[in-house]
Amino acid sequence: MKNISDSYFSIIVDESRDVFTKEQLAIVMRYVGKFGQVIERFIDITHIASAHTITLKITVENILLKHSLSIQRIHDHIMMGHLIYEENLKL
Repeated sequence: MKNISDSYFSIIVDESRDVFTKEQLAIVMRYVGKFGQVIERFIDITHIASAHTITLKITVENILLKHSLSIQRIHDHIMMGHLIYEENLKL
C-alpha cells in the first residue's frame, strides 16, 4: 500500500460464510493511482465472531490499521452480504 500515500480511497467489504459456516469478512480497497488509473487491491480476509455492525466496524478498523491505512482517508464504503446503514457504521 506504499503508492497510496495520502490519497483518499474506497473500501468494499463483503461478509459471508465459508464452507464450515463460519462468518468471514473480506476487504478490497479502490483508489486512483498517480497516472489516473483506478486500482483495486485485496487487503485481507478474516473470520469474525458475528456479523453485528459493531463487530464489522472493529474488524475493518483493525485491518486498516494493520496495513497502515487511515480511516479518515476513506472516501466511500460498500458493505455487501447484508444491509448496513452508514449512520450505524460511522467509518
